[in-house]
Amino acid sequence: MNQIRNHYKIVTIFSVLCLLLTGCGNKESAVQGETTDIFGSYTISPSGALKNSGNGYLLFYDKESDSTVYLCNRAGCRHFDHTCGAYFEHITLPFFYDGNLYIVASTLTEDSQIFRADRYGENRELIQTISSPVLQIEIVGNELYFFGVIMEEVEGENNSQHSVGQLLCRLNLDTGDYEEFPNIDTGYPNASPGHFAVTDNFIYISYTSSSINPNELFDADTGKLKDIAWDEIVYTNLVYRMDRDTEEAELIYTREKTGGNFGVSVLEENEHSLTLFSPDRIWEYDLRTGEETILYEPIDEMGEVSKIGTYYLICDYSERKFVLLKDWQEAASFSGWDYEVDSYFGISGDSVYFGRNGNLCAIKYEDLVNGNYDFRIVMSER
Repeated sequence: MNQIRNHYKIVTIFSVLCLLLTGCGNKESAVQGETTDIFGSYTISPSGALKNSGNGYLLFYDKESDSTVYLCNRAGCRHFDHTCGAYFEHITLPFFYDGNLYIVASTLTEDSQIFRADRYGENRELIQTISSPVLQIEIVGNELYFFGVIMEEVEGENNSQHSVGQLLCRLNLDTGDYEEFPNIDTGYPNASPGHFAVTDNFIYISYTSSSINPNELFDADTGKLKDIAWDEIVYTNLVYRMDRDTEEAELIYTREKTGGNFGVSVLEENEHSLTLFSPDRIWEYDLRTGEETILYEPIDEMGEVSKIGTYYLICDYSERKFVLLKDWQEAASFSGWDYEVDSYFGISGDSVYFGRNGNLCAIKYEDLVNGNYDFRIVMSER
């Protein structure tokens, strides 16, 4: 069974928190060279957590010293000007891979640039320029997969641009070779890609189609649609499977739903079936027979889901809590916690990472399974 790693790791560019911390990251332990897991504006490795401070400087939480520092190794640096080793212009995402620091830098309307540097931001080299902003990212082996935003010039608006779609791309982190996958012609109206997941042999790309284009019928004054109600829109979810080598794609799943724009994503790949996730349910889809087996339907909408061994961990944003599915019949909510979960980032190493009151927090998943809900703050606002 091949599991898809780190489901729903969406990179929301420019949605970073501002942390006012000082210090100098001159410890060798600041980066161990492991590939990091990417969660929103955070990247997390076995040695710590890395994020953009909000003004272009990189901050690193070192697990060994339990401290947060600027990722800079220059003696006497005060980390307030652009000569600091921790500063990158237009930084949107940092991550570690194979002993190096990588930086994705872009604005919403300009080319994206991907830099490689040593562990403290020195000896920088530009390895690729991409003619679109970079969104959702997955690191698989030595390859970086991501959605690039396709921008189009708007006439008569001071040469402004707006997004007209997304393009799946792949970058070899060792060689810098860059590739854009062919767009899939779904044949469905208003179809747009939602997210993707990568396994050993395949890429699963999810699309959502709607019976109308809401943007064309939306009335800004009333907040309603013209001639149709929101709950009358018919949405069709599509899941395509693309071979990573041949790039041949086939439609393997469709789901139609009226009133409710719920995307469908692949949570797990099994030998002859897929475990699929949507905010309103989790189910198994048999690729041979087309049969669907509902595994779990929550009372409220689910936000994010990850697998911990044989258990599933769900973040319920409406109730701001976690739910642990020890099996499909038993849903154990973490009522013992005396705090609320603001956001869920995912699983890295032996811990689950989540947001609370603007802080990045972690709790060992073994503790969750055993009912011990003690957590630690990894990065905090000060």
